[in-house]
Amino acid sequence: MRRIVVSEADLMAGATLEYEGSEKRLYEALGQLVVAAGDLQDALYLLYAAVTCKKADLVVQDLGGRTLGDLWKKVQTACDGLQLGMLQAQFDNLKPHVVTAIEIRNSFIHASWVENASELDWGRTSRPKAKKKGDVLSEEWAVMETEEVRAGVGNIEAATDSLEMFSYAFAPVTGAVLP
Repeated sequence: MRRIVVSEADLMAGATLEYEGSEKRLYEALGQLVVAAGDLQDALYLLYAAVTCKKADLVVQDLGGRTLGDLWKKVQTACDGLQLGMLQAQFDNLKPHVVTAIEIRNSFIHASWVENASELDWGRTSRPKAKKKGDVLSEEWAVMETEEVRAGVGNIEAATDSLEMFSYAFAPVTGAVLP
């Protein structure tokens, strides 16, 4: 992507960076994706609190500093240790949606974003996709549309909503008090 250089003095004086058109839409969609990923993390914390009956500070102590994938594994382990009863099927249906949401988040967050120099449409951005072939990791470039980022946001938000609903449905089983 093109880099705009603004001096620290200009920023201190209130200068802002302005983007237009498809470039602006792409940045907005990526910002929405970051916020949605944060909400997904919060929903995993909520489920952990529901399962363990721990207060927020202890949940953060247990889960803080983990990657989203490791966080999900820790929450799953806590859930697998309980008898979920009638909620087991709901939890089992939820699992692949959470995994997909994490994969979508990771595919965008850990991408190396660059402008495709052959195109002037800022809504089209290339990012490498790592593919493991045997013991060799190769990179393939994919052209991403702003709408693909937005679709990813929708998937992450749907998984987050499902996690939150499950947490509130499960809390009475353990007696957890959730915010």
